[in-house]
This record gives sequence, structure tokens and C-alpha cells, in this order.
Amino acid sequence: MHPGHAARSFRESAVLLLLRRGWVGLALAGAGVFLAALSSSQPTAADTLKINSNVKNRIELGRRLFYEPLLSRSGARSCASCHAPEHGFSDPDIVSRDDTGTTRRHSQTIVNSKWNPSAHWDGEFASVEELVTRRLGTRGSVWQRGNSTPVTPRLGPQAPNPVTPSGAVSVQPFRDHFPLAAGFTTPIVSTLGGGSLYAEGFRRAFGSDDVTLERIALAIAAYCYSVEHTESAYDRYRGGDKHALSLPAKRGMLLFEGRAGCATCHTMKGKNPLFTDYQFHNTGVTYEAIYASGAFTRVVNVEPEFLAKEVTPAEDEAAIFDRGRIRLSEAYANERAFKTPTLRDVALRAPYMHNGALASLEEVVRWYGAGCGTDPDRHTELDGFTCTEQDVQDLVAFLESLTGDERPGLADSAWAARAQRTRLTILAGETPLAGVDIKLIPVGDPVPITTRRGEDPDGVQTVRTDARGQITFRPGGRTHMRVVLPADVPLLGSALVPDTCRKGTLYTDMQGEMKLLVRFPEEWAAPPVIIARPTDAKDASSPVRTTFRRVGEAVVDGVRIARYRGWVRGAEPHFGVFDFPGLTRTRRGAVVAELGVLLEGGTTKEVDLTSN
Repeated sequence: MHPGHAARSFRESAVLLLLRRGWVGLALAGAGVFLAALSSSQPTAADTLKINSNVKNRIELGRRLFYEPLLSRSGARSCASCHAPEHGFSDPDIVSRDDTGTTRRHSQTIVNSKWNPSAHWDGEFASVEELVTRRLGTRGSVWQRGNSTPVTPRLGPQAPNPVTPSGAVSVQPFRDHFPLAAGFTTPIVSTLGGGSLYAEGFRRAFGSDDVTLERIALAIAAYCYSVEHTESAYDRYRGGDKHALSLPAKRGMLLFEGRAGCATCHTMKGKNPLFTDYQFHNTGVTYEAIYASGAFTRVVNVEPEFLAKEVTPAEDEAAIFDRGRIRLSEAYANERAFKTPTLRDVALRAPYMHNGALASLEEVVRWYGAGCGTDPDRHTELDGFTCTEQDVQDLVAFLESLTGDERPGLADSAWAARAQRTRLTILAGETPLAGVDIKLIPVGDPVPITTRRGEDPDGVQTVRTDARGQITFRPGGRTHMRVVLPADVPLLGSALVPDTCRKGTLYTDMQGEMKLLVRFPEEWAAPPVIIARPTDAKDASSPVRTTFRRVGEAVVDGVRIARYRGWVRGAEPHFGVFDFPGLTRTRRGAVVAELGVLLEGGTTKEVDLTSN
């Protein structure tokens, strides 16, 4: 590595380390002093301002990449798909999905990530940067199931219990340790490079528009580490406002710290407690999900596509029985152990536990009150407590008081990199898509912007492409605009355009709208839909088929005339055949023979069935 590159990489990592470890004042106001000391030079006001700007720019780039599905292996899911900000940066589903299907776990929140010594329920990754780097990989990658090679356990930042009793179970590789299937080699970073819609964002954050895996990881990590809990009723009470908590919440706080023992793991130390020890404990949930009858009817621990294949008994067990941190460390205490989550904003994050097994905070309190099931290896201090219905409601009231007054991670101002106007060129192959109405829908994270009179920052815009296939618009009040083509024809790539994009090009395989004028015998019923598929398609479900919808009909001189309109798919005109769903000839009782026509956008074709 070039010495200059190494120094730059070190400086970038140092800034993120400051941000992550909670030294926000140093990172945002005085990081220039720290970095200048590292380079043996005196800091200046300009140095400090530059570091401030770099941190801000990387956070804002990361905010936008957090919502970008192009960064997933499938190109369909973003970080926000499982870490929804409006749901406490967690997932409303029982268990989360990834690019290959349903997982065994419910996504953890990213709130207060900068204090979290590892990522994932079992501490699989030492940092957000490592997680992102491992997750990106290549476009279209899928995990092979079977023929796996056992991996050496990677110890996370938490030191494992050094005592491993004889007969301890061996580490069973999970899906992330299975080799990648062959045939998928396109780097995900290439989808954002070369004329990228994110070019301006990368220039602001890193000094050039080069898109690299390291830069993507640094930007997303910077954003995640900036997402901190906000002031809650509990904080105001701790600050001296004795009326901030209701009477039930005050009783619940006493229970939490006392008889219920919740604060043993959900610690309340310091002036601004995180309500977690970030350690790994067995709370009995996994054991109960497998062995107890009817106790956890909502839990989902099986991936159907996994079990549908021929797998070994050990792999079958791994798919069903999530053993937690022991897959990374064989210490017996790690059997079925999962990390203690922060309780900040916990009321927003239902369902609960690592597998989404408990639907509500009431269920969680009752679970702990009852002693956490029958797992013989559960945490020694989880023996339950006398828990009346009043205790349940009081503890829930206290947990609800930990919800911040504002959503964490909101931008406090519009990014300086934001474009005043965006010009997009939309091409079908190399041909401009002209005369087409495009819908633009604000999506992503809200951005505080100054609106013009009568302007709705979340309003949908409709703009028609000109002869060059271009549209110009003002970005809305969110980080992205979703570009929607007629008939929901997909774009080749992400349909999201970040608010930093000044100009860019989008591609589609849509040629344009085509009209059909179909003549039927009067006694026939014109079908509401006609399907056209290219002659070289393997079957009628080809993704490039064109759907024509009936827009009107009339009977003239004994002939039924129906008008249809549809958007032709495919980069170039091509010969296709029609399918008439459900249409039969009354005279012969046979299905109408397939008729061929040249499928070409911007044209009108006539089809006469009266003579057949």
C-alpha cells in the first residue's frame, strides 16, 4: 500500500473510532487536535473545520447508503429494510429476512451502536465496518447449504469463559460460514461506480467520487454510530423533573432496580445509562422454542428452503436450534447465549427477544417473572420473581418511559451536498424514453429543508420526459426520490435517486407504449387483458412479457372492437405472440390460435379475429 494511502486510511479509522467510542465532542469539535498530534504537526482552525466537515459528510453519505437496496446481494433490500427507523431501528416482523429468505433472528436495533463492542446477537462482528464489509461481497451471491467446511471459531471483542467442561458441544457453522455459490462475481461496489448517482456524496465525504468497499463501510458505520437515543421522560426525571414519570412508571423503576432484578443485565450506571451490559446470557428462549409445547407458538426457527434440501442431521439441527454465541466460542457459558439489548426506545421495537418470540412488553415481563422457562443452562440469576398483574403494568410503564422524545439519528440540517435541481436521463437501451410521465415519490430519511410557498416536501411529483428522455425536478423533503415508470415497469438497477444527485442516467428495458385495436366477432367477450411474449421466451411467465389492458370497446356493424394499451418491454422491437386468457371460439369450442405481431413501442397495431 502506498504510504499516503495508509496514512489516509488510518486517519479515517481514527475519526470513526472517536465517534464510535462516545467522544463526540472530540470527534466533531476537536478531532483535528487529535489527528494533528498523530501527524506531529500543530492543528489550525482550518484543520478542525475540515475534520468536522468530514465526519458530517460521511454520516450524511451513510444516511443515504443506509436506504440503498443496490448494496444488497439481491439488489432488493437495504439496511433500513430490517432496521426501520420508525420502528426503533429494528424490524416489525417476528424474524427478519435477508437476501436468501427468512432468517432465524429478529433484527437488533442500531441505536447507540457506537457503545456496542460488537455487532449481532452473538457478537459475530467486531464492528459495523466489519459487518458491512462481510455483507456486501458480490451481486447475486447466495449461500450454499451443504458441503460446508467447519470454520475456526472467531472470538469477538468479549473474552470467552476460559473454562470449557469436557463434552462441550463443537461449533456448528451457520449460514454465514457456508461458501459462496459459484457463478456470481460482480462486485456490489461496481453498481455505485462509474457515473454514479452518489458521485457528489462520495466527493464530499472522501474527496473523490471513487466508490470502494472500504468507503461504503466507513460511511454506513459513521451513520450508525451517530444514531443515539434522545431524551426521554426517564431522563427528565433523572434531571430533576419529579413530574416527568407517572406513578406506575416510578413504581416500575423501583421494581426494575430492586426485586425484579432487571438492572443486573440492563445496567443503569452513569448519568446517561444505556440499559445494557452488552454481555451474552442464556434467557431460556431458544430451549423453550424447541422443547416446550405451545409456549412459543409465534416463534419461527425453520427456514423452509433450507430443510427442503438434503442436509445432514447436524445441519438440520443448526437450522432449527439457534445456539447463539457458542458457535463463535465453545465456552459452556455461551450455550444458547445472546447479547443483552439496550432498552432505549424498547417500546417501539416489538416483537422481542432474539427470535421475536414474545409479542409485547407484557409478555416479556411475564416471561422473566416466571423464571425464563426450563432451560437447565439458563443464566443463573434468572430465577423469576413474584410478579402480580400490577407489577407487570408498572414495569411496562417504566419501560415505555425510556422512549425518546424524538426519533434518534435525525438530520439537524440539510446536507450542503444537496442538489438544488436534479436532471435525469432515462434510456431504453440507447434510445431516450421520450414523452413518458414519470412519478417521483420522496422516500428515505426526512431532511429538514426550506420549502417554497405551496410546496409539499413529501408530495408526489409527475414529470414528462422530453425528446431526449430527460426530466428535471427539485428533490423532495427526504434523502431520495423513487422513480416510478408507467405500469410499474422496473428500472435496471435501483429506482432511488439521492438528493445529492445533480445529473444522472437511468436505464430500463421499456421501449414505450403500444396500442392495440382488436376486432372480435360480436358474440365474443373481449378479455380485460392480453399477454404478449417474445417468441424466444421459454414460457409465458417470461419477465419481458408485455401486458395489454382493455381501455374501451364498442360493437360496430356486428363486430366487437376493443382498444388495448400496454408498455412494451425489451431494449429493441421484437416479434411476439399473443395469449388471450380464457377466450374460446364459440363456433368450434377451441382456444383461439396464438397470433403474432411486431412488439414496438410508440406504434398502433390492428389484430383481426373475425376471419379466424
